[in-house]
Amino acid sequence: MRLLTTFAAATLTVGSSAFAQAAAPSQRWVYPAACKEVGAAESEQGHALYLAAKVKSDNGKYDAALDDFIAAYGKDCSKPLILIAISKTHELNGDRKEAVRAIELYLQRNPGAEDAATQRNRAAALRVKIAEDDAKRANAATANGAVGNGGRSDEKPSDGPGAGPWVVVGVGGAVLVTGVALLATATYPAGCDASTDKCVVSAATPNAQAVLDQKLSDANAARTQKGIGGVMTGVGVAGIGAGLAWYFLSKPHEKTATTARTFELAPAVTPTFAGLSAAGSF
Repeated sequence: MRLLTTFAAATLTVGSSAFAQAAAPSQRWVYPAACKEVGAAESEQGHALYLAAKVKSDNGKYDAALDDFIAAYGKDCSKPLILIAISKTHELNGDRKEAVRAIELYLQRNPGAEDAATQRNRAAALRVKIAEDDAKRANAATANGAVGNGGRSDEKPSDGPGAGPWVVVGVGGAVLVTGVALLATATYPAGCDASTDKCVVSAATPNAQAVLDQKLSDANAARTQKGIGGVMTGVGVAGIGAGLAWYFLSKPHEKTATTARTFELAPAVTPTFAGLSAAGSF
């Protein structure tokens, strides 16, 4: 992706106007106006400054060399070729934008130059490098902004707990429905009292003892069913609550470098409760 960004930036830069880089000239490097002829004395002075500038450039003293090159051009403004020496020195000095500006000024003042095509290619190559440098700086600034973002790490926000909480909610809901159904369908036979755990059969009833035994058996089955239904209802409600708590405690959030949330879900059985327990830390 970074290569594509760099290539796109370079393409846009190369395809821009030939004088786009000259729109914002440096405050320091001001070039003399062009002229057609100068006197012999000015020409000699310009040549001496030119030679001194070359020596300084060869020794890596690029700023001083540029001062002399520009002074030389000021003395002999009839020689636009000095602008090419200026552009190469800017390039050696790491100032590609100013190098392009010097080339553009050279082509503007000497449009019929034999090396015009060569200099245009140089300028285009420099623009590509300028675009690459700009893209690198932009990427570096983005990376630095991500690191210095108020103590947050570079990790993307978590994707959340996924489907886990809803599975727990669904299972809890199914258990709850089953428990309610068991409670609703658990009925004691006629003549049986759940509060006293007793069943009564009239002595006049045929086979009274057998009927009483059957009623007692049905009453015991109903009581057991109600007990199971009550436990399942409690487990179902606990499961739904635990699933929802899991979801809301683990919603997507930005991770920090110093804190982390944890969530645990476990079955819990006590003499008075059966269900799921949830525990979280922050």
